[in-house]
Amino acid sequence: MSRWLTVCLTPLAAASLVGALSLTDGKTRLSAAEIGNSGVVTKPIKANTTKARRDLEAAAKRGKLDAQIKLARMHALGVGVEHNDAKAFELYLKIITNHVNVRPQDAQARDLAQAFVALGNYYRTGIPGSNIKADPHQAVSVLRYAASYFGNVEAQSNLAQMYLDGEGIERNARLALNWLVNAANKRHAKSQAILGDLLWRGADGVPRQPKKGLALLALAQQNANGKKEARWIEDLYAGAVAGSKLSERLGGEKLAASWQDRMGRPESSTKTADAKPVKPAVEAKKKAPAEKVDQTEKTTAAADLTQTGIEAVPAPRQ
Repeated sequence: MSRWLTVCLTPLAAASLVGALSLTDGKTRLSAAEIGNSGVVTKPIKANTTKARRDLEAAAKRGKLDAQIKLARMHALGVGVEHNDAKAFELYLKIITNHVNVRPQDAQARDLAQAFVALGNYYRTGIPGSNIKADPHQAVSVLRYAASYFGNVEAQSNLAQMYLDGEGIERNARLALNWLVNAANKRHAKSQAILGDLLWRGADGVPRQPKKGLALLALAQQNANGKKEARWIEDLYAGAVAGSKLSERLGGEKLAASWQDRMGRPESSTKTADAKPVKPAVEAKKKAPAEKVDQTEKTTAAADLTQTGIEAVPAPRQ
């Protein structure tokens, strides 16, 4: 890990201090709320009193990673302090450089991975009014490390989207599919929805599989985190259902039911008020012929998705 950080973090630090590259015209910057919802912190920030902030700053100076992460997020969101993305970027970078020896199995790994994700998001968009400019190539490098070394679900999802869009890297739908499968199996609603839409429509290197696509979109609805996410996933699912055949809808429902325990039902710790069970897209008529289910549709979700010929996810770089 240290060798990678020597190569990757040196340019990260330099870019945060020098350079005057301009942001790409028309580049949409992540909002503070979107940065905050990217899995940056696992615990909520408490009351925004001056004493609470000072206690947090003191704990951060003592090297407490959780406190450092919270402090960085406060600056990113403007909670308890003035909103300052450049300061948040500086803090996230400092967190990463000061914790180079954290391994994936360590208790601090999850928090550190979230710092990588936040930093990667900033590099995707840049920070207006600062010398931190959009650098999609650097964003790919940071997110790929968090995705492969730490297995972070947000990094996997974001990296997949960059492969799909050709953002900072050559467009590759098959590699995007690899990362989406990893995240979808962890009940990540956004990844399930994007993967479902990809399989529903098909793409270069990704054969169209409407039943699997509909099943994933149905599960994504169940795992949606909040009303905003649930709304666009429901719209995506409704559009797919409207353009589907009866056999595709019935097959999708069967797959969703068989995958539900593995990648559908949210764990008790991640349930939200908006979570809801998968609902059938169509009511089958009593006299409708029984749908023949392929043998692969009886296997587990991971094995079933692998039938598409998906290449193995890149091994973590040591």
